[in-house]
Formats: sequence, C-alpha cells, structure tokens
Amino acid sequence: MAFAILEQQTTEKFMRKTPSFRYLIALPPVVVIVMLIGLIGLTSFSLYQMHQQSNEIQRWGRVSDSLQIAIGAGERMRKTAKALEKTPNQDDLHFEYLEQSRIFFDNVFCADCRNVIQDTLMFDLEAAQPKLKHREDLQSEVVIEQLTNLLPRLEYQYKVFRARKRSQFLDYYATLEKDRYRLLIWGLTILVICVVSASILTYWTWHILRRRVSSLVGHARGIARGQWQALTSPAEVRDELDELTESLSVMSQRLSNVIAVEKVLQGAEDERKRIAMDMHDQTLSDLTGLQRRLERLSQQKESGCVAEAKELTERVMEISENLRRVIENLHPQTLDVLGLDVAVMSYLKKNATGAGMPEYQLKLDTEVCQQLDEFKCVMLYRMIIESVNNLLRYANCSHFEIELRRLDKYWILSIEDNGVGFDYAEALNKPGHGLRNLQQRAQAIGAGIDWEASRFTSGTRLRISLPVGKT
Repeated sequence: MAFAILEQQTTEKFMRKTPSFRYLIALPPVVVIVMLIGLIGLTSFSLYQMHQQSNEIQRWGRVSDSLQIAIGAGERMRKTAKALEKTPNQDDLHFEYLEQSRIFFDNVFCADCRNVIQDTLMFDLEAAQPKLKHREDLQSEVVIEQLTNLLPRLEYQYKVFRARKRSQFLDYYATLEKDRYRLLIWGLTILVICVVSASILTYWTWHILRRRVSSLVGHARGIARGQWQALTSPAEVRDELDELTESLSVMSQRLSNVIAVEKVLQGAEDERKRIAMDMHDQTLSDLTGLQRRLERLSQQKESGCVAEAKELTERVMEISENLRRVIENLHPQTLDVLGLDVAVMSYLKKNATGAGMPEYQLKLDTEVCQQLDEFKCVMLYRMIIESVNNLLRYANCSHFEIELRRLDKYWILSIEDNGVGFDYAEALNKPGHGLRNLQQRAQAIGAGIDWEASRFTSGTRLRISLPVGKT
C-alpha cells in the first residue's frame, strides 16, 4: 500500500514536470522541420553564390566578345580607310566604312565594356569618336592614325579580359566542386541528425505519454475492478490528458460516493432484516404467548376479571397486528420467500385496494424477478413502494400501471399514472426525501432514472433502466 502511494506521488510529480501533450506531439516534427529548413537555406545560399559566379563569367564573356567584334570592325575600318585614300569617291567603300564604324562604336561603348575598360583608353576612344565617324569629307590619314593607336590597346585589353574570363571559369568550377562536396556532407549530416533527433524525441515522447496513459489506464482498470485509489486532479489543466485525469478523478469520487451509499443502504437493509427477524422471532412470539394466556384466562368463569381479560386480549391482538405491519415494512417476508412480484402484489392489495383507491395494473416479468439478487430486489421493491405512496398522495389519479420487462440490454421498470403530473426540477427543490431516496437507490444498483410524460392524456411516468449485466 505504501509503495503504491509512493509510486502514485512519483508519477504525479513526473507528470507536473513534463511538457504539455500537444507540445510533446509537435516537438519531433518541429525539430525535423527546423533542421530541414536550415539545410534548404544552406543549399539556397550555395546555389546563389554559384549563380553569381556564373553571371560574372557570362559578363566577362560578353565583354570579350564585344571587344573581339570591335577589334575586327576596327581592322576593317582601317583597311577601308586605306582604300578610300586611293579612291576617295567610291560609294561602296563609304557604305562599308559606315557599317563597320557603327559596329565598332556599338561594341566599344556597350554597358559591359564601359564598366571594365581602362579609364584612359575609354577617354581616348571618346575623344577619337568624332574623328572616326563617317562623313563626306572623311580624312583617311586621321582615321588610319587613330585606329593604329587604338587597336593595339584594345587588343591588349581583350587579352586581359580573356584571361579574366578563364580565371573566373576555373574558379567557378573549383567552387562548384567544393560546394557540391560541402552540400553533400552537410546534407547527409543534417539528415542523419534529423533521423537521430526524431528517433530520440519520438522515443522520449512515447515514453512520457505511455507513462501518463498507463497511469490513467491503471486507474480506469481499478475502477472497473472496484479496487482503486483516490486520483488527484491536476493543479493546472494543460492538455487533453489532464482533462481525462480530472474527469477520472471526479468519476472515481462520485463512484466512491455511490458505493458508500450502496454500502449504507445494504447495511440498512441488513439491519432492517435483522430487526424484523428479531421482532418476529422474539417480540411477536412473546405477544402471541401472552394472547393465548389471556384467552385462557377469559374462558375461566370463576375468574372475576373476564371482561378485562377479553379487552386485554383484543388489545394484544391489535398490537400484534401493528407489529406484523412494522415487520413487513422493515423487511417483507414475502419478498424473501415468494419473490418481488408476489411481494408487490401483496403490498398493493393491502394498501391500494378499496373504496376511493385508483385502479392499477401490475405486469412484472417473472424471469426478471428470478434473476435479480436479493439487494437489487429489495431496492426495486423500495422504489416501487415509494413511487406508489407518492402517486397515492399527490397524483390524484384514477389509474396507474407498474411494469417490469426486458428491453434489449436493460431491465426496464416503469410506473405510470394518469394524474396531475409534476415538475421534477421544482419538486426536487422542495422539502422531502422521496425523490432523493429514489435517486440514491437507483445509483446504488447502477440504474438510470428518468421522469417522463405519461402515455395517458396527463400524468407522469417513472422509468428505471437497469443494465442486464448489473443483475
């Protein structure tokens, strides 16, 4: 017992320190999701870096291609200018120079080239632009001089840009190999950590939940077996398991109250039975003996107290009859000997028959009466008697019916009248113990109790449902 109490206290302390049920369920997937988000972020950053390097390579490629095209156009411009020096009025040569000059300046002054070409070279190109543009009085000597000065510098700049492109290309592939290996290692590492973390957290969650659920299952099994210890309600309801714990605590407390009431009623019935037997075997026997002696005394004519003896005999008979009635009310002998149906019928004949009494119909299933144990028979008998007394006092009915039958998995006891009816909630708040006694007796045998409208035009129907397994 002491070990069980210590174990319960340890479990309660453990449950107070553990996280909430919903947090335990959400923790493993949240940890895995956070790690996967970290892996996605690392991969995205590496891909962004590779994309930047790829753009840089493409930019140097565009610059190199533009300079290469510009150098080719410049060579053709110089060649055309030399030809125009010999034949200045040839239209085909002027058209060729115009086209090549446009190609030259479009590629030299493109946005990519402007950002990377040396400032001095760009300044000289801008200064030479008016001299190199095509016009009618094109000075071939000046064009040739300018191009002879600019083209070698552009060729040198082109070589520098090609070298830069090649360097960027080699760096890109080196970075690509390194990032691929790094992503592979990081990906595998994070996946392993995710699997291990998820496994550990899942096992931890399972262990905590299993311990909490096992504690509740143990209490539930104890309640089912009728052997349980008081379950302390949690100080704070944090999740569904705490709500279940609180519900089990309330349920066990109420069940304890019901069992306490059942034991009290059982003890009271046993005491009633003992008192009734003692009064029947001792007191009633003594009165019967006294009555016989008085009868013999009244028959002796020489006695001077014949009249008084007859009066005492009648008084003793009246006391004996009252005592038999008290014994019957304490514990009806017909209930033990002949069963519930006969006991109820006997009571109705004595107390509900005669002038001014309502008609009644009694339908009690003999099979039910035979299967009920002694305590439940007594409880049903008491509830029938209490209900009959109530309807005789207050219902103002002309007819009532009592029926006990089986319906599916329940034994149904119904007491129905055609009286004035009543408001159950209002009647429960009034002084008196009749309705509360009915409730307590129904709870003591595990039965449900309901007040319904009668199938007659007026009146009330009391319905008591006792599960078949409870018998």
